[in-house]
Amino acid sequence: MMCHHKRISTVHVTPLFPRPTRQIQPFPLRNVPKPLYINPPIQPMLFHHVTLSRENQGRKITATLRKFQTVK
Repeated sequence: MMCHHKRISTVHVTPLFPRPTRQIQPFPLRNVPKPLYINPPIQPMLFHHVTLSRENQGRKITATLRKFQTVK
């Protein structure tokens, strides 16, 4: 019983951090703000660089960055 409980807790904790960052990357910029508000301010910055290199949409990214700065 104890082993099962520990397994469940670890399984729940581990995907919370690697999953959001990986899932956000392929999604369009429209779906970005919702998960970023939940995540800490460090993750959006890393993801922002990824969007810059991949999609090269400067105008949209600057607009989203301004939103994040106001949220901070």
